[in-house]
Amino acid sequence: MEKHIKTIYGLLIIGFLTISIQLWYQTKAIDDLNTKMEAVRELLFRFA
Repeated sequence: MEKHIKTIYGLLIIGFLTISIQLWYQTKAIDDLNTKMEAVRELLFRFA
């Protein structure tokens, strides 16, 4: 029984870490996209 509890805790920790990493990558990608959109808007305003 002790072994099963340790396995469950390990899986929970691994799952939490993977979710955290995915969220971090998503926020990073969204930030990059926002900066690109800002740059495109500035270029359009300059040409308009």
